[in-house]
Amino acid sequence: MSDPQRCITETPTPEALFLEVPLYASFEIDSSNLEGVLRIASFQGTLDTYCIECEKESVFQVYNYVKHKALRGHFSALRPDG
Repeated sequence: MSDPQRCITETPTPEALFLEVPLYASFEIDSSNLEGVLRIASFQGTLDTYCIECEKESVFQVYNYVKHKALRGHFSALRPDG
């Protein structure tokens, strides 16, 4: 049974999902919000946020790649030293 405080009623934007939605929060996926889910899965934008590694404000960009026939991605900092 899911915690009602951790259930989101609307599909978040990719930026909101990565930067604002609490860890382990959930939202339903069905035909009514499939477009929003696909926007999250195919997000190619950048995120301005604090980097815990370099302890500075940084810009991150997602790099998607196909591994084991599933779309996966990770973020990398867009900075000269990283």
